[in-house]
Amino acid sequence: MEDKIQYFTLEELFSDFEQHRTRFDYMDMLRVTADSHIKQMFLVGCEVINPESECLLSITDNNYIAPTKQQVQCVVNYLVETLGVSKTEISIQLGVTAKGNRTLNSWLGSSRDQQIPYTAWRKLLSLAGLSIDLMVLSERTQSILAKEAKQLTVAENNGSELALLQEAYNVLDHGTADERLHCLNKLEQYFKELRAI
Repeated sequence: MEDKIQYFTLEELFSDFEQHRTRFDYMDMLRVTADSHIKQMFLVGCEVINPESECLLSITDNNYIAPTKQQVQCVVNYLVETLGVSKTEISIQLGVTAKGNRTLNSWLGSSRDQQIPYTAWRKLLSLAGLSIDLMVLSERTQSILAKEAKQLTVAENNGSELALLQEAYNVLDHGTADERLHCLNKLEQYFKELRAI
């Protein structure tokens, strides 16, 4: 059977709580990293590359203009001089020949007309914290994500099924009458929302 990328169902996400916790922790770490990246995008700029530069637009935007060698040089200089990344590391990250940094140098040199490819340019910007590339949000994608987000929100708002069952067990075993009523109301609300999906 062909392996393919597909959305997890809630049952699959919550069936292995250890895996769910690992994924959740990883997503949390990505949020922190993305937040730092976005702050970097806000704080960093220069004369040749500013937030309005056409070279920062998506290639699908009619106003996109490929970066000049000066703009590419500016980003490389920032990576090397400010962030302490070597040209060899940059070449490796861009997936081009690291030996002698020939490809990278050809994109920087004035003697050649070789233009940096769009994908390498976007990766270079991303390494410097000057851009962030996001998933394509088509109408179909937005529809799928809205449905999945609704299901996930319901599940997260009520806690995982395991946590809810553990709480119910503890309250029914050790709780007061008021705590038991509160827990039963919580369970009832959980199943109502589950049926509404």
